[in-house]
Formats: sequence, structure tokens, C-alpha cells
Amino acid sequence: PSTNTYNSFVRANINAGRLDEAELALKRMKIGGKQPNVVSYNLLIRAAADAGDTRMAFAMFGEMQAMLIRPNHESYAALISAYGKEGNLKSSVHAFNEMVERHVRISSEVFASLIVAYGRDGDLSGAELVYEGAQRRGFDQDAILLSARMSAHIDCGESEVALKLYREALKLRIPLSEQVFVQLARLGYLTNEEWGMDVLEHMEEANVRPGVQTFSAIVADAGRMGDTE
Repeated sequence: PSTNTYNSFVRANINAGRLDEAELALKRMKIGGKQPNVVSYNLLIRAAADAGDTRMAFAMFGEMQAMLIRPNHESYAALISAYGKEGNLKSSVHAFNEMVERHVRISSEVFASLIVAYGRDGDLSGAELVYEGAQRRGFDQDAILLSARMSAHIDCGESEVALKLYREALKLRIPLSEQVFVQLARLGYLTNEEWGMDVLEHMEEANVRPGVQTFSAIVADAGRMGDTE
């Protein structure tokens, strides 16, 4: 099989929630004499970060560099996200600065990961400064940045502002993503409103398909409110 074929195996296992099998597919790729590429590692770094497996995310990033594969903006976005989930804002900022020094293209996803990291650290002012930096670089508010800003405001106790951001996005007809609705589901608990199941209706209206993260957020919200049904 080619590298692209192995990458498809990695992606399929990630989509099925089998992170260990995805990592094994990467090992089989190397055993089979095929060279992993930046896509191979980005898939695993992002999946590990999303799953909260920061150890694996850091290990994959280090392995990629050891193999002289140059990280790109997707690599760093996932790395910054992993540091953020670990509560390590300092390392998130360091990774961002490293991107600048290495002249790696900075995407809205990178800015979003850094905004979330600041929010998790309780630094809303820092999160908004990052957003302003994204605007100066020409990034308008899209679904990625909207989700990140909502997350930061929720983490910093500003749930009403997060809801306001969502409503403004609807007025501006900004195309929405699943991540925006994950944040909306979180608001169900934090604002004591019955947003939970309504999220699915909002997603249907926006033509966005719910995934595992959406249902996990809804279940978590219902559990907090004592709605076992």
C-alpha cells in the first residue's frame, strides 16, 4: 500500500474512535517501508489532542520532527490545542511564537487554538487580543474563530456573551460548524436554559450534521441537569 492508502487507514480508525488502531496503522506504514508524511502525523496529533491524550499528541509531534518532517500550520494548531487542554498556556504561546520564527503559515485554526488556550487559563483579555491579532492578519470571524471565542467566554464565566456571539453569527449568516453547536450545547447547562436537545434542531436548520462531539456535549449537559432520560 502507498502512504496515502495508509493515511486512509489512519483516518478511518480515527473516525471510528479507535485511536490505538490509528497509531498502529502508522507503525505498520513504517514497518512496510513507507515514509509517513505531514498528513500522517497531523491526523494523529489532532485526534490525540481532541481526545485529551496529550502524551500521544506531544509524542507524535516530537517523532515527526525527529524524522525531519516539517510541521505545518495544522500540526501547530493541534499542538497548541493539546497544550491548552493540559492547562499549559505558556507552552501554547511558545508554540505560536515558534511558528512565527519558522515562518510557518498561521491559519484561523491556529488562532482559534490559542484563543481556546487563553480561555482555559481564565484569561479572556488575552483571548480577545489573539482574536484582534487574527483580524489584523485579515481573518474575518468564521465558524472556527466563532467556536473558539464562544469557548473562551464560557470558560471565563461569560456565557451570555457567548450566546450573543452565536446570535450575531446567525444575523450575519456566517456558515456554522459542528464545533459552534458543541459550544451551544455547553451553554444549555451554564445558562440553565433547555438548549440541549434544541441544539439538534438548530443544527438541522443550519444543515450541519451532528457528530460524536455534539452528542457527547448534549449527554454531558443533560447529566449535569439531572435529566437521565
